[in-house]
Amino acid sequence: MTRAPSQGFSLIELVVTVAVFALLAAIALPNYQRFIVQAHRGEAKTVLLDAAHTLERALTASSSYTPSNAAIDLAALGLSTSPKNATNNGSTPKYAVSYAQISASSFTVQASPQAPFLDAECGTLSLSHTGVKNASGAAGAAHCWGQ
Repeated sequence: MTRAPSQGFSLIELVVTVAVFALLAAIALPNYQRFIVQAHRGEAKTVLLDAAHTLERALTASSSYTPSNAAIDLAALGLSTSPKNATNNGSTPKYAVSYAQISASSFTVQASPQAPFLDAECGTLSLSHTGVKNASGAAGAAHCWGQ
């Protein structure tokens, strides 16, 4: 009586395959999450720069960052969240963009992380009328702004 050759995988082969897959996932997942945070941070920096450019255009046109003695409405321009217009297109805002300070001759705009998204490394990003870039997180402005 001859025995038919076995087909399929042994239990050991399956366990080794699952272990290798788990090891790769354990390495890849934290890196993926870090890249996602960096992408959202980049979007927030873009929105801050767009807001600063809008305020600079107001200064050029009216010699004041607050034309008609009122701050420019960032929400009306779609610049109050990051990603832009997040509340209008159904996505979840990762950052809230607002004025930390504004007057006729100066401004500071800031992007604060919104729950459940957290950016513990950089925290709140800010940009002033003189181009000074800050971050409230432990990593510091040079790391967070890529300087």
